[in-house]
Amino acid sequence: MQKIRLDKHFFIFIILSAALIAELFIFLPWGIGSIAKTGKAVKRLKQKIETTKTEWPKRQDYLVKIDDLKKEIAKNKNKIITSGHESKLISFISKNSQKYNIRIKAITPLDPYPAKNKKFNYIPFRIEAEGGFHDLGNFLAFLQKDNYFFELKELTLAGYRPNKINILLCGLEER
Repeated sequence: MQKIRLDKHFFIFIILSAALIAELFIFLPWGIGSIAKTGKAVKRLKQKIETTKTEWPKRQDYLVKIDDLKKEIAKNKNKIITSGHESKLISFISKNSQKYNIRIKAITPLDPYPAKNKKFNYIPFRIEAEGGFHDLGNFLAFLQKDNYFFELKELTLAGYRPNKINILLCGLEER
């Protein structure tokens, strides 16, 4: 058997070549990938910082708007009739009609029926009354912007001074 003689220089060259190849094909792509991920993360953080810088001074305005919206939601929620309180609605209509010179002859509650939004029912009332045209307009405007949600489904006027009024008015009830 022949002795294999290894040259130190050749052995160092092989080790350095293997290290260089490993660096070139393994460690360098991994390092570049890490740098790219870090760069993307830094970019996202910079965007968040810029957004915070612009939005933070507006924070108090947002909190005020949130409070205003909560109040408006509570106010509008109170405009929906709760089940079993139809008599309060009739009383409200009757009481306020006098303020507008509308003389109610009869208020007849009708059977509820589903509204387009499946969460609500219409609570219809047939109202027979007498009064002037302008008084009626003011009364209906009052009803639509005051304590309850009302939708005017039918309106018939007959006669003159006083007008005979026939109204189908619907309130909203939550199911």
